[in-house]
Amino acid sequence: MGYSEALKKSWDVFGDSGKSHVRFLNDEYEVDFSNRKILSFSCNIEAKDYYKILILHYLANESKAPDIEKDKWVSFKELEGGEIYFSAFRKRSIETILRKHGDNPAGIFEREKSLNAEKMDAGNAAISVRVFPKVKVGRWVLCFGQRMKNLAPIVTCYLMKA
Repeated sequence: MGYSEALKKSWDVFGDSGKSHVRFLNDEYEVDFSNRKILSFSCNIEAKDYYKILILHYLANESKAPDIEKDKWVSFKELEGGEIYFSAFRKRSIETILRKHGDNPAGIFEREKSLNAEKMDAGNAAISVRVFPKVKVGRWVLCFGQRMKNLAPIVTCYLMKA
């Protein structure tokens, strides 16, 4: 399914009137249901299609979101459908972090403020990113390669259990 079909299905969940606001990563977005547009407040531009899909999915399921203060973490594979989409998730998320921070795990903290993140006590370097008001993603960068030359760095990503 392409972005246009996924967007159509996402918009169809909602009525055709009203507006909503939602925080996503470190930005605020206005969702205009009647015009089917999502605008970034900080940039005053329309959101990218893949952001729109995530924002609409979050809004459609916000009432099902857990109490994030309880910190019950699960791996992507443990989510419904996670096994099926794990290779795409790994490529877009885990491998990107490894490329950027595998040789310098503490570098993950440089983006802490821009990602609406906080440091965590796990691995060599770890942050928890508040993606939406009720959704956090934890990223642990475990870099054994710095101490043991024959082991490659490892990244683990967890999500709040819904």
